[in-house]
Amino acid sequence: HKALKGKPFIILDASTTKGQIQRLFPDRKIIEVDPTVAMSLAVTIHQNPTLGYGKRQLSDSKKRDQALDEIGSVLAKHLDQKKVGLITHKPFERLVKNRFPEIKTAHFYGQRGSNELADCDALMVLGTPNPNPEDLERQAEALYWDETPINHQTVLEDRAFETRGPKTLKTSVRNYVDPRLQELLYSKREQELIQSVFRVRPLSVAEVPKAKQMELGLYESGNPAVRERADIYLWTNIALPGICVALMLGLMADEDSKKLEEAVRRLWRQGQRITEQKLALV
Repeated sequence: HKALKGKPFIILDASTTKGQIQRLFPDRKIIEVDPTVAMSLAVTIHQNPTLGYGKRQLSDSKKRDQALDEIGSVLAKHLDQKKVGLITHKPFERLVKNRFPEIKTAHFYGQRGSNELADCDALMVLGTPNPNPEDLERQAEALYWDETPINHQTVLEDRAFETRGPKTLKTSVRNYVDPRLQELLYSKREQELIQSVFRVRPLSVAEVPKAKQMELGLYESGNPAVRERADIYLWTNIALPGICVALMLGLMADEDSKKLEEAVRRLWRQGQRITEQKLALV
């Protein structure tokens, strides 16, 4: 910090939170520049909040086959498009490559900053990248060793999806009570999903059709990769800020939602950790 004392400096980071920066530089005034950029209407985001496809879920052969069938169904809709990409958990990525060699793939925690999927016409993001709770809590304890003890308690929070229609759709997401753990989890779960969405570079999709661009003299003949549309498919129950969903798929029936909520409450009363595996057994 000595070399920076009294000097303004800029931190460019797509996923670090203002709170984390403030803790690194407690004596500094932090000015956050985080503009919301409207995504092109030529980008359609489809989200299925009922199929989380966590790593443990995908360890079950029936769930793996179901997920592969879902991928095949989406791929069949885009046979007329040249490039389709997918981001998922690393162990499952290998299975996808074997079954669908024509799909360009990447995996969570290994795709940030990559342009490998930038020219895809359709992108699938399958699964929720939930970090191991024990690892996350140990990391927080190491980072904040000189502060008040970390509170490991979790709660269910209501979140609302951003949608193009007037209807409000909500979901419940497990989160920590301690804001320090909240920040760490957000950087490894929500931010990882947002980064995945932007690997297809949706802001570069042209709202103006190629023919109209040529008519207006805007189209560059040397840039044949101009996309007039893109589709993004998400299989996660996480409502992502700034990601406006056009179509919600496989919405959970009220009765199923009530059963899930009761299962969470039962595990909570028993003092057990809430995991997908335990919810499936309740």
